[in-house]
Amino acid sequence: MLPQQFFGTDTGVPQPFLRHPNKYYYLSRFTYAFYIITIFFVLLALLLSFLAIVSTLATLTAAIMTSVALLSCTFLACIMT
Repeated sequence: MLPQQFFGTDTGVPQPFLRHPNKYYYLSRFTYAFYIITIFFVLLALLLSFLAIVSTLATLTAAIMTSVALLSCTFLACIMT
């Protein structure tokens, strides 16, 4: 669906969005993939943090997973805006 059809007008809609609607469509699809990746690493870090009570290796792994989740979330915020 073209932006002109979706919004019903082209006034107030940025020109790059009107000229290249497919580009922004694929960027939004790419964003959803990074949501899933971020949620996966956050949940993995949460589970490993419970194991970190009894294991030093789990502590290190949870810290690494948290860092990867942070980087993924940062990249997600960059491509989303």
